[in-house]
Amino acid sequence: MTAAGASGYPAVMHAPSDTLQHHNQLTHRALLRLLERLTAHATARDLPQPLLRQGVDAAVTALRAHHQGEDDVLVPFLRSRPSTTAALTAVHADHERVAAALARLERAPVAELDDCLSDVLRTFADHATREEELLAALDWTQPAPDDVRAVGKALSDHARRHLRPTAVQLPLLLFNLDPDERRAFTDRMPAFVSRALVPWVFRPAWRKLRPFLTHAPPRALGRT
Repeated sequence: MTAAGASGYPAVMHAPSDTLQHHNQLTHRALLRLLERLTAHATARDLPQPLLRQGVDAAVTALRAHHQGEDDVLVPFLRSRPSTTAALTAVHADHERVAAALARLERAPVAELDDCLSDVLRTFADHATREEELLAALDWTQPAPDDVRAVGKALSDHARRHLRPTAVQLPLLLFNLDPDERRAFTDRMPAFVSRALVPWVFRPAWRKLRPFLTHAPPRALGRT
């Protein structure tokens, strides 16, 4: 079943649990690509140090906000589901490891940024796989669809409050998704945000961070 999404593209109507899982996967994918590009540039030492630091700081903010949202919203919801205790213990340990790796990254001198970024990338990739497997294994027939929708909305609201500045953080997520992924991610987002504010109005804020975008938009209207 399809309907017109907020983006103006046809949208497939999924169960709330599918939407929650897919949004989680796409967020992980965008963050992993951001970390991969930062790691590559830190290893190549091909960017000015202030720009690399700016990218690192933005990634640290994004990862912390993502995990804080999970700790504040998703984990309490999952605790109410049967047989999640062991898996949630592992996820919590993952969050602790990622937090420790981020703290080391923030303190690292420039010469150690590549190693610290590689550590964050490996740690977060392991965590993302574990968390996605946990969500996929859950019995989603038990929670009411409205309860799952409420969790998704609470996660979105949390992200809006903590992913700051929005003009930097939202483009870092959206432009590390390919066009099809981006359409799915922004399906319920107002079209003027995803297709006007982010690529054009916010451009002065994120333009310098283009080296960290896997799927950056055109540099000017009509150009590729």
